[in-house]
Amino acid sequence: MKTDSRAPGRAFSASCMTLVVLLAPRLSFASGGGLGGIEGALPGMALGLGPLSSVPLRPIGHFASPGRLGGGPSGGVFLGVDTGVSLALASGFDPSQQGWTFGGRAGYEFANGLALQLRYDYLGIAPHLTDPPSGPTQIGSAGVRYSIPFLIPLPFFEALWGPAFHGDSTSIAGGLGIGGSVPIGRHVRIDASVRDWITPIDNRIHQILTFELGAAVSFASPSR
Repeated sequence: MKTDSRAPGRAFSASCMTLVVLLAPRLSFASGGGLGGIEGALPGMALGLGPLSSVPLRPIGHFASPGRLGGGPSGGVFLGVDTGVSLALASGFDPSQQGWTFGGRAGYEFANGLALQLRYDYLGIAPHLTDPPSGPTQIGSAGVRYSIPFLIPLPFFEALWGPAFHGDSTSIAGGLGIGGSVPIGRHVRIDASVRDWITPIDNRIHQILTFELGAAVSFASPSR
């Protein structure tokens, strides 16, 4: 006896056609006719959620402050320390010198990347040779720092101004700085910086460069 291999497929097609015929009136008249009835018959209604158009849709997530990773600090008080090497350039009869430098800073950073700060820098060298030798130069300064947002590491620029102490003598010092910061979590940054200090000693201009690594801790609250 010879069997038709297409019989199962024909039976399945017939079943599908029967299902469509049975469901078509329900879909057509569930909400007064037309395609709108399909919406009323969707699974959302069977689950008790109502038509899909009644389900509220909204975006998820939140915006982060500029220049922060995720929901980082949005501005606040910070404390930082730096250490590295200093280099006094030759000036007149004073030769170039190298030394060890360290410093500390404290201030307030705003959410837009601008920071106001106070610094103390021990430069570790006496750029002007005297007899007897003067003490190493120390600088207390006030200034501003601006960190450019949206970049990692965060580039920053500094401008500083304040008194410089050279043993028994005092002068004014100005400094410009440039560097980059890498945020570690929400409250810690690792800095690499170069600063160029200019100060007059005995009517002669001296230039001192510092190359430093540092860290800063922010006491700001996380952004919401």
